[in-house]
Amino acid sequence: MNDEKKDSVIPGGSRLALKPKEWESPTVVEEPKDLPKTAKKQKSKRAPKKPQKARQFALKFLSQSIGSFLVAAVLFGTFLYHQATALSWISPSQAEMIRGIGVVSFLVILIIEAFTEDMMQGILCLFLLPYTFVYGLLFADAGPVRGVTVAMILFLASEIYFTPDSALIPKVEHTVNSWINTNQDKLINPEGEKGRRDAGFDRAPTRGF
Repeated sequence: MNDEKKDSVIPGGSRLALKPKEWESPTVVEEPKDLPKTAKKQKSKRAPKKPQKARQFALKFLSQSIGSFLVAAVLFGTFLYHQATALSWISPSQAEMIRGIGVVSFLVILIIEAFTEDMMQGILCLFLLPYTFVYGLLFADAGPVRGVTVAMILFLASEIYFTPDSALIPKVEHTVNSWINTNQDKLINPEGEKGRRDAGFDRAPTRGF
């Protein structure tokens, strides 16, 4: 009995009873063979899923862009056909009003989209209206906006080719040029032609004796 008790006592005088295998190799710790299910779930959650999400976003963005482009192209094509063939569905004044409302609404949507994404882009779109098409074509994060931008650019270019007399861009260019010339004349000669003072260059020189 005494020998069995000595074998079970830890060397050094401690009276704690341990099995022979435990005090012979106290530093060895056996790892569990089967991990719990929660640990396996945590490892599976840490697996990267970014490529799959990026692919889904790209496909969604492309489908939205193509769908919005087709819808806008049909609408713009119908309007252009009406103008080119001089149909009588709507009057010319109504056609110009519809076109103006559509273009202005599109520009407002682009400016709002630019301000929601970046303040600098919004300021550029607000003060440089031609830049709004560049933003919608290259920097817009919404698929429908980019598709409508492509359709609008094609519509404005086709309008210049098929209906140059009533195209929007030449009219806007003419209006802006006339406004610039008028203001320039006012700055150079504020009093007008009647009130312009003679500087003396047109009068013939007089000889004095």
